[in-house]
Amino acid sequence: MTPEIINAILDWFGIHARALPWRKDATPYHVWLSEILLQQTRIAAVLVAYRRFLEHYPTVEDLANGDVATLMKLWEGLGYYSRARNLKKCAQVVTERGGFPRTAEELQMLPGIGPYTAGAIAAIAFNQPAVAVDGNVARVVSRLLGRTLSREATAEFLRPWLPAGKAGAFVQAWMELGELLCLPRGKPHCEECPLRAHCNALKANRTDELPAKPPRPARPVIKLTVFHLTSKDGRIALRKRPPTGLLAGLWEFPNCPGSLSAVQAKKWLEEQGFSVRNLATEPPTRHLFTHREWQMANFQATVSPESSLFLWATPDELENQYALPTAFRNPQGRRKAHGNKKLNP
Repeated sequence: MTPEIINAILDWFGIHARALPWRKDATPYHVWLSEILLQQTRIAAVLVAYRRFLEHYPTVEDLANGDVATLMKLWEGLGYYSRARNLKKCAQVVTERGGFPRTAEELQMLPGIGPYTAGAIAAIAFNQPAVAVDGNVARVVSRLLGRTLSREATAEFLRPWLPAGKAGAFVQAWMELGELLCLPRGKPHCEECPLRAHCNALKANRTDELPAKPPRPARPVIKLTVFHLTSKDGRIALRKRPPTGLLAGLWEFPNCPGSLSAVQAKKWLEEQGFSVRNLATEPPTRHLFTHREWQMANFQATVSPESSLFLWATPDELENQYALPTAFRNPQGRRKAHGNKKLNP
């Protein structure tokens, strides 16, 4: 790396940086909240969620003292719900200690904060000499050098080049370049890149090869049958997932293992003590988690009586009160789009 490269990327960032809300007011709370939200989530969704969170929790103390059910409802649709649980734990620790620590080393000791997030908060909120390497940064540096670097190796490469007093801009410039120009899929916008004259991958025509990615292991497939059950007065059956494990403590529609036929689905409902009316099939759905895939057969039915095995929520309560993961929200949207096919098993 050379000072010319550093000046080029900082100058580019000064002109092309997006006007993101957490950049306009880069307090430690705002930077931390945005970085947690941005993990594994598209920025368009984060912009909406960020505003929603600040409306409910203007300060870290508000978040620390908020109830878990409201937090989970606000998090609905963002996935990786352990982030939300760690968000509250971290807010409580920060509130107890009277504020965020300033260094990356201390920040990394807080719940839910790893090396990347710690570096980002330290550099952006406190302008401390810290680096933050996400997938975007590792990709830009790997292409610049012409060889694949791990995130740890990328951090070691960048650390000696941190410009004094400009750590926040330096960290964000590499992120922004990877987000806007040095794209992971498709053709990167090399003609617009401030580092194009220095990029070894571009010189060797290897931008589509770098960084090399190890093959992903196949996800195990888990088959489920999901039931959207309504009572005679229109209440919807929900149940709470176990307190540990995948989607811990969230709400779900009743479901059972396996992909049941209509006859089997009706029998399963009757075994739960229901009288079943208007059983209807819905389009099958699937949901991809990081390490597994759910393939779901979906049924809708009107049932009676309201079994005590489930919580019975009004549509308004389901919309505004109970956090339902995306995996279980999809059938509702598809029901509106496709309609139902009634069955007589």
